[in-house]
Amino acid sequence: MSSSSGSNSKSAPAMATQSQQAASSSSSSASGISASAAPMLRIEVPTGGPVTPVVVPNTRTPVPSGPTPSGRGTPGVHPTVPFNIPQRTRSREQDNTAQQTQAREAPLTEYVCVCSYTKLDNLAHKPRGTPANETMTVFALCNVTGRLTKLTVSQGGSKEFQNAAFVRSHPKKNILYVVTESINENGWLFAFRLCPVTGQLRELGKISTEGRSACYISLSHDLRYILVTNYWDSTLASVPIDEEGLFLTHEAVKSQIPGQNAKKERAAHGDDPHSSHRFKESHAHACVFDPAFGRMAYVPDLGEGCLKQFVFDENDGSSRYAGTISCGERAGPRYLEFHPSLDVCYVVNELASTVQVFRFDEYRVQEALEKSYRKQECPATLERIQEISTLPEAFPKNLNTCGRICVDPTGRWVLVSNRGHDSVAVYSLHPQRGDLTCVGYFHTGGHTPRHFKFSSTGNYLFSANQDSDSVCVFRFDQSTGELAYIRSYEVKSPNFIEVKPPTVGRKLASWVYARM
Repeated sequence: MSSSSGSNSKSAPAMATQSQQAASSSSSSASGISASAAPMLRIEVPTGGPVTPVVVPNTRTPVPSGPTPSGRGTPGVHPTVPFNIPQRTRSREQDNTAQQTQAREAPLTEYVCVCSYTKLDNLAHKPRGTPANETMTVFALCNVTGRLTKLTVSQGGSKEFQNAAFVRSHPKKNILYVVTESINENGWLFAFRLCPVTGQLRELGKISTEGRSACYISLSHDLRYILVTNYWDSTLASVPIDEEGLFLTHEAVKSQIPGQNAKKERAAHGDDPHSSHRFKESHAHACVFDPAFGRMAYVPDLGEGCLKQFVFDENDGSSRYAGTISCGERAGPRYLEFHPSLDVCYVVNELASTVQVFRFDEYRVQEALEKSYRKQECPATLERIQEISTLPEAFPKNLNTCGRICVDPTGRWVLVSNRGHDSVAVYSLHPQRGDLTCVGYFHTGGHTPRHFKFSSTGNYLFSANQDSDSVCVFRFDQSTGELAYIRSYEVKSPNFIEVKPPTVGRKLASWVYARM
């Protein structure tokens, strides 16, 4: 699909298939894969205005007053431990309400920041788009029409600022943290101030990520540390920040993730595709904190097919290995995201083209934190309860890899991007259990949707179509889960999108800090 620049709109892309029978089964076993036969829905522009966010009712089962079945103690009463485990000061139902209030009060205009690849020969996944001259582009979004207006670009002229690949915005400051991606040299972590009036970016500092192919940024729940995940070397880098969001050091603290090739040099590429040897190596792809304490970090290891648990020390920013949770051989876990109010998280497997649903056990996290302090073996804190395909049954899985997974702002839908099928799979979730049922697949209007992002209201979705040089805007129907194409914008090799409301001092719910 060709793209247009500025405000020129495109006609809605045609869908690949006609309607089929709706997918059956709301849940499946931990080992079985539910291949959905949900229909490929036609993209149509609705005639109505923006959809009002739907408030999710409190559906969590009341916690009993007696001891838990596992004997780990009375729910809600945390046993005394010889080190400081932060206690939950508010429930995630309250966090979810705060997030939805923030969505309803979103400004008429907010900023959409798009990262682009400026060099393609130093990347593991070999993109096929056009190398960009601008490594970051800032648009203004009109929350009434969904129209984007280009405001500014950040040139990739400096040696360090090439291939911007991930952005995390500070939840209280107008600051963006950006990492660069390369398998040939260590990445860089940049801090930029985003002008709330003009959208201009001003560099505040930079620091080496102490590893190659940086791919993910996390903020600790107390906003005192930034953690960067380095895919190629399978390491974590910790950087302390002050109350203003600025770096407090010139050198990050590196932690090696244990694995079958820890501290070993990765295989040379040459003409050998990365897919031929990625299972022989450990490749960390993200780092997400638990929503209860913010002390247990989960790191998807794409190469070894598992989630690795780490206990995060808030005193010095270090991480201690605390066990492994299997996702299945050659599954390729890429990202995970917690539900805002249910005790479940969702893991997208890049290579298997599946989503796995895990039950989150807050009391096992407490137990793991205690045992980690005593240097004892830690229990698994996630239990797999479902696995479901991201593709129609007839589509070959070897022609697809998954990109992003996210829960929409209302907490009612889970979305996954398919690179190869070039679609976004939409799932409804059970309001109590959190298991998934596929409701449809929607074409992204371009090729290889590496990333997508919701607006703050949840009314709009932006797809970064990496290999067709376009960012497409869709209207999202929060009552049905349907996506309706609006227009396309030309952006060379887009790989990541961040949405930042231009408001200083806005306080978000704690669980939002760890979200992509």
